[in-house]
Amino acid sequence: MGMIHVTVSLRAGEKSRKRYEADFLVDTGATDSMAPANGLEKAGIKRRGRMAYELADGTTVEYDFGLVEIEFMGELTSGRVIFGPDACEPLLGVTALESVGILVDPTNRSLKRLPAVPLKVLRVSDVEVALPRNELAEALAAENRADLLVGGLMDHSSEMVTLLRGNMETLAGPFSAFPTSGDGIVPDFDDFAVTDCGQSVRFGEYEAASDAILDEYSPEYRQRRLNERRAAERTR
Repeated sequence: MGMIHVTVSLRAGEKSRKRYEADFLVDTGATDSMAPANGLEKAGIKRRGRMAYELADGTTVEYDFGLVEIEFMGELTSGRVIFGPDACEPLLGVTALESVGILVDPTNRSLKRLPAVPLKVLRVSDVEVALPRNELAEALAAENRADLLVGGLMDHSSEMVTLLRGNMETLAGPFSAFPTSGDGIVPDFDDFAVTDCGQSVRFGEYEAASDAILDEYSPEYRQRRLNERRAAERTR
């Protein structure tokens, strides 16, 4: 997926006249947002704490963070911002995006605004289990159950797919994440099934691999696979 940038404005609070505004890179692998420390300090944003963060290469670094109002795409939210290196590229994390009902659409490399932000948390019991009983038992007992899908829920009003992993965690993505295939097969979201013992899902005649879906919508999965590849390279 190509890079997505959006103009973001940060300020210490509602009454603050100073702000930090820049073109932020949308980073679905980051939980919190980050901006150059010198820019945040000039905007009057204060350090409120310190946390350890894991970088893409698996190393752990401690950063100071502040609490700010975050404004972008006509939306306003609040959260933590990391005081990054002075020369770092500003990053907009998934917490800010999801808090205002905005998701990344990988098909057209844009941000997708949901019609409404869900007020209640989706329960596991709301999601339909789609694997046959014998395959479900095998998937739930597998060591890699977090990498398998066992069920899903299609919401046509918001055009969102919610999928249930074998570890009973859910992940969501827009219908547009499943574009018409190269041979012209269009996904039928009224005909959903999980196949291959949780390794793929089917929407009518349209199929998608579970690992490809997780790689796009689960930052934890991407980070874990990256760490595994690097560990394997070090042992060669």
